[in-house]
Amino acid sequence: MQPGLYVVRRVVGLKSHVGILVVGNLLGMPRGDFFAYARRPPLGVLIHFNQAGLHRDLVYDLAGWAIERRMEGNVADAVARLKALLNSDQQYALLNNNCEHLVSYVETGERKSPQLRGWATAAAIIGGAVFVSRSA
Repeated sequence: MQPGLYVVRRVVGLKSHVGILVVGNLLGMPRGDFFAYARRPPLGVLIHFNQAGLHRDLVYDLAGWAIERRMEGNVADAVARLKALLNSDQQYALLNNNCEHLVSYVETGERKSPQLRGWATAAAIIGGAVFVSRSA
């Protein structure tokens, strides 16, 4: 796998969870002696966000995650945004700071959650249908 930032996804039940796989030492992490003792080099660093906080996991395989796409465009800007997030005290919030907001912000500089927008649209449609059926 080529060095870069990759959007990864796993689905658990009805919920889709996204994260960022950092392949290569794009974050400038100190290598120390860790790699001297590793049996094999890691695939990368998996960064994801949930109610428990912002996670940074050294991974050797995707273990349930699937690569959705490689981030293209200005990777240097995306890496800078990612580093800033990793050095901040991010607090998870379902409506305005979830895993999709994290990935969207790193990739584009804008916080968006298509999954949340989809759930809100579905709720509005169902609510409208219930209202219409009660009015009839």
